[in-house]
Amino acid sequence: TKTNHKTRNALCTAIMMVFACHITSYCAPTKDMALKVTAIEALGNIAESSSVLTLISYLDDNEFLIQSSAVRAAGKISSPESFKALKKRLANKDKRIAILIAAILSTQEDVVAENIFESGFQDADKLVRLEAIKAAGEFKIASSMPYLISFLSDSDSYIKAIAIEAIRSIDPKNKEACDII
Repeated sequence: TKTNHKTRNALCTAIMMVFACHITSYCAPTKDMALKVTAIEALGNIAESSSVLTLISYLDDNEFLIQSSAVRAAGKISSPESFKALKKRLANKDKRIAILIAAILSTQEDVVAENIFESGFQDADKLVRLEAIKAAGEFKIASSMPYLISFLSDSDSYIKAIAIEAIRSIDPKNKEACDII
């Protein structure tokens, strides 16, 4: 019945909020980067907007892995606060983070972010290109398909494999990606 459905949704929301608070308590005090990254990723997977402030505090972390996990988690939450925090950090000094942020913001039809994101596919740095490819797949950015398809003929087998994975994430029935395998 509708009442049972509403009650179940309210209960699930309450449990997620308690869980988010519990995870948040693991983030700050620990020096264990793996535990911190796991907690940050869990906050993103829960996608509870009450955890945005915690995630924002990790957007400026010195460790790439923590910072990129916080960016991804904030992107998954998709709240006005998370987009505002990401936009403030679009000019990040680490190009990989800037490309990841631009990918997320490009899903919100931010033209500047779209241009920055697309530049990542053509960057001389392999790690920047890989971040663009991964972000395209993770956030299912269909407009990046021409770039991803062009990577199918790349001489680097790792870039090719990540491009195939991204294409399959966006369009599981894509013929070009299926023919490679």
